Amino acid sequence: MANSYSIQRTDTNRIPAPFDFTFEWDNGTERTFIVVSLHGAKALAETFRNFGYEEEEGSVRFASDARTLERLSPIAKLAKGDCPLPTDSCNPSDFKSI
Repeated sequence: MANSYSIQRTDTNRIPAPFDFTFEWDNGTERTFIVVSLHGAKALAETFRNFGYEEEEGSVRFASDARTLERLSPIAKLAKGDCPLPTDSCNPSDFKSI
C-alpha cells in the first residue's frame, strides 16, 4: 500500500535492546525500513501520520502514554498527581519502592 507505514517487533536475539523495533514505510515507489527503539518507533509513527501516511494492518500499536502509565504501577498515580495526600484509597506507604 502506497504512503503507508508499519512497526514490527524485531528478533531481540539478533538485534540487542534498545533497538527492539523496525519502522517500515512505503512511499509508492519503494519500501524502506530501519531498526529503531521504542521511542523512535512512536516518534516516527506520529511524524508519518502527520505527513498523511496510513498505518498498515498488522502494525504494532501502542497504548496512549496516560493509559500505559496507569497500568505500569500504582505509583504512577502519585507521579500524575492523582494522589497528592494520603487517603483511604491512596496511601503512599502502600506502594513498594523500586
